[in-house]
Amino acid sequence: MHSGSSPECILLGDTNMERDTNMNLLAKLMLIDKGEFAKDRTAEMPAKRLSEIIGEPVTLKLRALSGDTFMDITTRIVGKNGKADYGKSYDVNAFLVVEGIVEPNVKDSALQKHFGVETPKELVKLFFPGGELMDVANKITELSGFDKSDKEIEDEVKN
Repeated sequence: MHSGSSPECILLGDTNMERDTNMNLLAKLMLIDKGEFAKDRTAEMPAKRLSEIIGEPVTLKLRALSGDTFMDITTRIVGKNGKADYGKSYDVNAFLVVEGIVEPNVKDSALQKHFGVETPKELVKLFFPGGELMDVANKITELSGFDKSDKEIEDEVKN
């Protein structure tokens, strides 16, 4: 504390500093075009099994899901009794992959027909067996912002 400064002045100074920070944030937000929020967050990851079968590296193109889409899919794990039905978790992950994968286009009916499946969900289960499907779903979950605890987010913001 500086000599001659009262606690009230220091407190008032902190409040003004906080107000300045909020005003700076407000000014920055006003400079952002709303369209920035509509841009897809994307990522790529290797496709292990497809790479083995094709004989060369295959890269998947993924996109983030909106909060509404993500929650619509993940709440399918809830059974009729209101409790989680973990028997549905593999299907839920398959639906996450169907909605989050851009390339290959698993919704392409010709591709589905070629592999003798009727739905995109069946196709992703064929392309990404077992744990690989879970890995792809986890990457889409991460990209969509649902992979971190509040504590992890808080620590990231501080750094």
